Amino acid sequence: MTFLAGLKQRALGNNMGTKKQNRIYPILKLPSRLLLFSLLLGLLIPFIARLPIVPVRGFVWFTDYFPGVAGLLFISAFNLIPSIAWYATGKGSKRAPLAFWFSVAAGVGFLLWSHGSVNLRSSSTAAIALVFLPIYSAGTILAGWIMGLLVHVTVKAERMRVWMVAFVGVLAVVVGSGIAVQESLSIVARESRFPFIAVADMPLEKRQIYGSNFMGRVEVLAFGDFDNTPGNEIVALGTTSLTTLQPATYEVKSKNIFEQEDCDG
Repeated sequence: MTFLAGLKQRALGNNMGTKKQNRIYPILKLPSRLLLFSLLLGLLIPFIARLPIVPVRGFVWFTDYFPGVAGLLFISAFNLIPSIAWYATGKGSKRAPLAFWFSVAAGVGFLLWSHGSVNLRSSSTAAIALVFLPIYSAGTILAGWIMGLLVHVTVKAERMRVWMVAFVGVLAVVVGSGIAVQESLSIVARESRFPFIAVADMPLEKRQIYGSNFMGRVEVLAFGDFDNTPGNEIVALGTTSLTTLQPATYEVKSKNIFEQEDCDG
């Protein structure tokens, strides 16, 4: 009995020692090189976010983020904003590493979605998004950090905190990349119903189109043979009409008025 009691007491002592050690040396820790970790995360995630969409949009979707040396430096400079935010939250999470990892999950999820779905070819000013997305991500990182602080206060078990970090990390990657892929799939499906080509790619002598009020905002331009007359035409899909134009002079050949109806997607 004395021997068994000694074993039991030793086991309890070891258990208490382990709990005490976990309090002194927690399982969940900050990265050993916080600055380097934050820099790599901020600089690489925007480019990694483009990769899941390549099978849908083509490899040009990835190469759009490499517009020469000057453009690459421009993008990378603004991508340092989330890096600074992560470094700051890491410095403020020495007693609560859980909060830092929540900020990482929030920022990564947002960047995977935003950089994965932004179309730099949609307009001449689309690249402005590369300035605002890092700024918005800093707000997302701060929100994730605050949520992590609340969870740190609520959840006391160290192993439970580790499991929660793993869960929110996987969730951020899946949701961020998943939404970007879903948006691209829906856009590609919609565009395939009405193929379009940029005016600059058309074999035309005259390329300058002046705005007009009769058509409204032009949604899509298409080049091809659309009527019974031999030869190609330009079809302009506007908000209220479908207009057929002569390729050389942009003279209106026909105009069909319609009213838009609500539909899914």
